[in-house]
Amino acid sequence: MELAYPWRDCDGGTWLQALSLPTLPWVSQFLFLMGLPNPIVEQPQVWQSIYAQAMMDYEMRPQVRDSEIGIRGWHGKIVQQIVKKALLELAAQSGLKVAMELEQWVLLHFFCGEFRSAMFSWEFVLSGTYRQPRPGRKPIILPVVLASLSQEIKNSSSYELRTEIRNNLRNVAPPPPECLNPDERSDECFEILPISDVINQTLTLKALQKIAQTINETERKEVMAWVEISAEDNKFLIKMKRLCGDKYLQVEPPCPMLPSILDFSTLDESKLEGSHNEEQAGD
Repeated sequence: MELAYPWRDCDGGTWLQALSLPTLPWVSQFLFLMGLPNPIVEQPQVWQSIYAQAMMDYEMRPQVRDSEIGIRGWHGKIVQQIVKKALLELAAQSGLKVAMELEQWVLLHFFCGEFRSAMFSWEFVLSGTYRQPRPGRKPIILPVVLASLSQEIKNSSSYELRTEIRNNLRNVAPPPPECLNPDERSDECFEILPISDVINQTLTLKALQKIAQTINETERKEVMAWVEISAEDNKFLIKMKRLCGDKYLQVEPPCPMLPSILDFSTLDESKLEGSHNEEQAGD
């Protein structure tokens, strides 16, 4: 999937917000649902420390302190520098693969409109594997392979599960900030929405990966034929174009087609991986 250049001035805030989410103390119990690299889920304090230092560096930049917002392009470049430095530090502590996966995580969930749209549409399609048809509607016969996975899909990605997770987020999140403008008031913490969106997308993607792991090529054709019939039957809610065919019905996670900001020519990957292994050996 191709992305637009994600380092415009208006994108800086998105990068900083996205990378802050795994550092929030009240989010720690939900990290395993967010599709983050395993080391960040298992040892969130590593990225918390790196991100805190990155934000200190960001706030100390003269351009930021002087609010030179009139210079076009400066903010995007500063944020890019800050993020690159933080990811390089993460690579030094946890391994290059972890840093690359975190960068890809941000690009996928916060900058790839195609992916977000596809996951929203697939969420509705997958619900057709376990929900009853509306009154007066003729049921669409499931392929055998989907029928065998129906309960597992329901248990791992149903609307009820997503609602439960959203409510649990609300229960542990801090209250929303008080806004001077009445139009900006909210009944929940601002971070709940992006976290909930990421979790929903991750649940849908994992359900698709589970199906992809189970089916053969013949069954794949049967599944996609069922998807097309379901989309036609719910054409006001599902657009085949947004599903992107079977592009996301894959075992491997999608990877945005955008060069990494990590400059591999200046990195010795063996040293980075070695430092991570030494730390693990010393624990």
